[in-house]
Amino acid sequence: RNTYNPFQDDSPFSFTFNNSDGTFDFMRNFAQGFMGSHSRQPGQSLNTVITMTFKEAVYGCKKTISFVRKERCSQCNGTGMFSGNVCPSCRGTRLVNVRKTADISFKPGIDNGTVITLNGQGDYSIYGEPGDLNIKVEIEEDKYYTMENNNLHCSISISYLQALLGATVTFESLDNKKFDVKIPPCTSNGTVLRLSGLGASKKKKKGDLYLKINISMPTKVSSEEHKL
Repeated sequence: RNTYNPFQDDSPFSFTFNNSDGTFDFMRNFAQGFMGSHSRQPGQSLNTVITMTFKEAVYGCKKTISFVRKERCSQCNGTGMFSGNVCPSCRGTRLVNVRKTADISFKPGIDNGTVITLNGQGDYSIYGEPGDLNIKVEIEEDKYYTMENNNLHCSISISYLQALLGATVTFESLDNKKFDVKIPPCTSNGTVLRLSGLGASKKKKKGDLYLKINISMPTKVSSEEHKL
């Protein structure tokens, strides 16, 4: 499991919060003044999961997340009282639930199980700084591909005659590009061919694509094939 925050140089993502009303800046500024003489016990950290396809993980993608966190009530400025009465918005709790959204851009090659930490985006407490928002990345399995570091692995099926005599077969990559792959004569079942530079990009380094050869054996052999 890898844990990152957005201020690391090698962070695999960047993010933008969608709060055009400036609520986040106001609440942070207010919190700094309000908590001066109180214990700075942080609020609860929040945990959520974001799911992406294998292709999105390999080539990078942009995702929008939505979550609810506790913030200090803006109507009573976090005091719990309004015009001499209990605040009708927070009902005296000083905190209210606020739905937030954020756009997160993921760089190519992010790993399954990576945990992204957005500092200060969790729940506020009454007196302390807000907790963090932890986002776990879950990558859906692909039917054909797997990824190891920045290398991709896939299988390709050929006939036994193509394996015996050699052939050129067309292969379609994960990003729907077509390549001609040369199969050497007398290729054995399970042979792995390496295609340089066709893997995932990770930390500015391009990986390779490894093709495992699966030979399809016929159930019947023709007279012409017998002669071979």
